[in-house]
Amino acid sequence: QQCISKHVKFSEISAVLEKLKAAGPSSSNKKDEILRRYFESFEQFRREYRQKYGDNSNTSIFPILRLLLPAADRERDSYGIRVKTLRDLYIKILGISETSIEARKLSGFDESGTGSNGSSGDFADRIFTLMRGRCPEECHMTVWDVNQHLDAMGQHYQNGRRSKTQDELIQMVQGMTQLDQKWLIRIILKNLRLGMSQTKLLGLYHPKAGALFDRFSHLSKVCEAVESGEGLEEVGEPGVGMAVRLFNPVKPMLCQRVDLKLVDGMLKKDEFWLETKMDGERFQIHKEGQVYKYFSRNSYEYSHVFGENANQPGATLTPYLSNLLAMTVQSVILDGEMMVFDKSELIYRDKSENTDVKAIKASNAELRPCFCVYDVLFLNGKCLIMVPYAERIRLLKTIIKEKVGFVAICHRIKVKNSEHLVELLNQAIDAHQEGVVIKKENSVYSPNERNAGWYKIKPDYIDNMVSDFDLLIIGGFYNFKRTFINTFLVGVMDDRDRENPVFLAVTKVGIGLSNDQWKQLNSSLRQHWQEVVARKEGRTTVTEEPPELRWGQTPPDVWIHPKHSIVLQLKGSELVQTSSFATTYTIRFPRITAIRSDKTYTDVTSKDEYDQLCAANTKVAKLAKRHVTVDDLVPDPQNSSNLPGRKRKKTSPLQRTRSTRLHLSVNHIDESTVDLIDNVCSGLDFCILSTSKGQPSTADLEKIIRRHGGRIVKNPGPKTYLTIAGDRTFLVNRIIDNQVYNVATVDWLMRALGGSEKKEKLLALKPNDMLATTATLREELSDNFDRYGDSLTIKISSVDEMRALLKQMTLDKEQLSVEELQKGHLEILGKRSGFRIFQGLVGQLYQENLKTDIELYRAKFRMLKFVRNGGQWLTEPHSRGITTVLVAQNDDLDRSHLQQWMDNFAEQNRTADVLRIDWIESSLREKRTCDKQLFRVL
Repeated sequence: QQCISKHVKFSEISAVLEKLKAAGPSSSNKKDEILRRYFESFEQFRREYRQKYGDNSNTSIFPILRLLLPAADRERDSYGIRVKTLRDLYIKILGISETSIEARKLSGFDESGTGSNGSSGDFADRIFTLMRGRCPEECHMTVWDVNQHLDAMGQHYQNGRRSKTQDELIQMVQGMTQLDQKWLIRIILKNLRLGMSQTKLLGLYHPKAGALFDRFSHLSKVCEAVESGEGLEEVGEPGVGMAVRLFNPVKPMLCQRVDLKLVDGMLKKDEFWLETKMDGERFQIHKEGQVYKYFSRNSYEYSHVFGENANQPGATLTPYLSNLLAMTVQSVILDGEMMVFDKSELIYRDKSENTDVKAIKASNAELRPCFCVYDVLFLNGKCLIMVPYAERIRLLKTIIKEKVGFVAICHRIKVKNSEHLVELLNQAIDAHQEGVVIKKENSVYSPNERNAGWYKIKPDYIDNMVSDFDLLIIGGFYNFKRTFINTFLVGVMDDRDRENPVFLAVTKVGIGLSNDQWKQLNSSLRQHWQEVVARKEGRTTVTEEPPELRWGQTPPDVWIHPKHSIVLQLKGSELVQTSSFATTYTIRFPRITAIRSDKTYTDVTSKDEYDQLCAANTKVAKLAKRHVTVDDLVPDPQNSSNLPGRKRKKTSPLQRTRSTRLHLSVNHIDESTVDLIDNVCSGLDFCILSTSKGQPSTADLEKIIRRHGGRIVKNPGPKTYLTIAGDRTFLVNRIIDNQVYNVATVDWLMRALGGSEKKEKLLALKPNDMLATTATLREELSDNFDRYGDSLTIKISSVDEMRALLKQMTLDKEQLSVEELQKGHLEILGKRSGFRIFQGLVGQLYQENLKTDIELYRAKFRMLKFVRNGGQWLTEPHSRGITTVLVAQNDDLDRSHLQQWMDNFAEQNRTADVLRIDWIESSLREKRTCDKQLFRVL
């Protein structure tokens, strides 16, 4: 069969690409015109070709379009070729030495050989320069020839014949001009660097090509539809959806980030369903008959991993999934998240834990893939993308069953109102989930659309919801042309040596600032940047760290001395373990929220403060510091950006910082306005977290401390003498649970510093004054007080003090505390007998609200941990002697039913603690029984 691509020289494609590149980044109209003219000339050539060779000839533009859009070509196997492979191949072709000047140029090092990591352009540019005078002046290869060689390269790589891959590449480059080789390399690396998006190029080919690609994800199908004209009039029309096709991956529908202050109005206007935001990899499963196909978010196929059929050896999912689909399902397309399921812990692993679900083998004893399905797009020959969301999820429940660790159906609940949404959001925060998604009940499935009725809400989207960091710029990374620093390396201060602090790299950040602010920062820092010294040691490049800086495994291009640097305020979604930086945790999804020009290099977040946020000793540490309230959903009448239909006025982080500083200065108590009474608190830092009913306000408490010479800090740190708390807010509970700071009651503060008289000394702390203590203070108090808080050395001085102590005591039969039982266990049986922190506790599991198998399995698994660590688990309903009722809290928990269940307990059990079951996990992590008050349900 005649093929038009055999009559198109590859040099024509190279010439078009070179014109587009030469047009420059700011010449969008010129680029459009170049491509438009080329597509028109090809169409003219196509008509002439068909007249000459007949309508049966292959005249599709697909062979050309796949070279113009190499990153979008899903129909060719990966080549397995990177820059280093190409470098080594060219050294072989040219017959030059590894240590020659030409080889160093290919590696990006300058000709002088000084070792500075400089580069003039990308690898393709360096090849273009190096091959001058070494290539034929004319290329006779056609587009068809090049595609044949590229197809063969992909097939050889997939079959493990890498030497054959290189042979194909050598055959191509030996017959090409230097310009052709330059563009061939960029095609192989799938990055043409044209400064033009895929959507824009497809739109110039045909106005509806972009929408077609969202439906099919295959360029050949796009060309086929455009060239045949079938169904084109339906594409992109409001309310009309072009049918999706089996085994052609659909671009997934996306979630739009939403301002929480708009949500209240949205809930009053439409019905919404809430889903947990899963932290996995977006996947689609296509099934027809016994054949299954798996496609990733970017339309790459992984059927060979999960299983093309139920009998495939080594398949990790299809053998199980095939038994969970209803018998009536002949063909289907499912949309969802591929999660990593931990078999031993019965939990999902976070994506940030760097476990690749696609790399899990069927023989893995610890992990397996689990598909969490939340939508159905196609069922038994019928396309469902135009069916309302509520109807699609109703259908979903009828076609697939759940099985723990293999298939899960996304849990969803209908949102009643704003208060209900706040409750659900806080449950997600307490469960350390990434966030939630709300979906409009009548929304249709719009491929690759972000503004179509699905909205995501995460704690870091909400003002003052997550901890932020003041980090110092310690390094920078150049842009591609090395003319501009477009990414900063930032770090915390390790001030153990106060005279010579060291700054440790935490993360890289390159988003959050306007272009003007980037220019301003580059201008301010340019004179202080120093090139990072790099030298070659064999095949390894080694960089030298300045004495003041540690950047771990991520050396920057340039560094700056801390005294000349600038502080940035950063925010992120969570902290994740890392080996790439100098700290053990890095910030996930970091962004700059302000330039803190008011701070010096010593005012940044310290390593101790940073480590305290990572104190949970887990792979992922969430940064939410409070609960959501209904006030977070109330629009600010003075802020027009919160009002629907108004165009949001953009403000820079600098402007927002200035506004914030002004606000703080108004509400901050000026020390100069406080009359000093004495200096009993001189040199001591206090932090007021909250007050309580009947006590002075937090501002008045701060003023009381200042009257006695104390200082106030807004956040507790390693230098804070005492933290004061009244009401148990979310932040207070978190700080008490961590046991990192000494937290005293407001009552102690008023007894110690209340009144207007001069104090001789600060009132000593007693156990009954403390809500939380550090290990040091706890040991000191245990040496001076008994278990009831009675001093071992000081006599009781008043009747009130005696009454307070008697309230701590009971006349019941003496029982040892859990701590005393643990201590006795260790002393009698020794450390080898195990650590039994639940010794003496008798538990019962409340499971009336557990509707699914996985919830029940997970709860029972935790109860087994309770038993393994010394607890006793009674399974008979309403058994006697129970000390603790464990409740797996979820959306189906009915507190009134739980209270009724408790009321039916035997009389002696009615004093049992009713706690969330995650108290078990928290206690095991801390290696002690955590404060029950933080986990109490009733």
